[in-house]
Amino acid sequence: MSTKLGFAMIIREDDGTTTYDKHSLRSPFEGDFGGDVEGDFGSDDDDDDDELGDDLGDDLGDDLGDDLGDETGDDVGDDMGDEVGGRRRRLARRVKRAAHRAAKKPRKWQRTAVAGTVTILAANGSGTILITPATYIKLRDITFTGSGSANGAVKSITVGDKLVWSSSTPVPTAIFASTGFLRNMLEGSLARPGVPIIVEVVGAAANDVIAATLLGSKPISRC
Repeated sequence: MSTKLGFAMIIREDDGTTTYDKHSLRSPFEGDFGGDVEGDFGSDDDDDDDELGDDLGDDLGDDLGDDLGDETGDDVGDDMGDEVGGRRRRLARRVKRAAHRAAKKPRKWQRTAVAGTVTILAANGSGTILITPATYIKLRDITFTGSGSANGAVKSITVGDKLVWSSSTPVPTAIFASTGFLRNMLEGSLARPGVPIIVEVVGAAANDVIAATLLGSKPISRC
């Protein structure tokens, strides 16, 4: 006499024998299966697969979201940090320079003059007056004296590496007199210590001496 245990999945072993899967054993009552044996055997496995897929998807999504959020947050933080840090450094430099300028006392200047001469060797010959200041001079004016100044002429004036004035046709030195028309023509030019001031002149007669005197201001101290 046999006893009906219920329904289960039948498994065929490699040696040809058959057995059943006790974990899939189901009650023999129809109500437990709802009339669909095949559906009942497959339903739990399908549900397990669905739940596993959902869990894996959720975990993977969370991990990817966390990683992406961390990397994005780090990048944004780095960019913002660099930008803010750069602005702070620039602001600190500006404040430092402003404080340095405010701490500097105004410089006191004193009127001064420097001069140089040249001897013209031949009539209508050219000569170069070379003047090398020992200190900074804010130039303002130039005048000419000497035996050849009455009939002499000026071709160019160069302060350092800057050509301040020149003329293709030499201009009479009388034009540069203190009562002449070219007053303050050197204003804005700065002579530097050890850097020559070059004045090109022309003499009317041999052995004429032409002297150039430059007027301006030199620094003496800070008050």
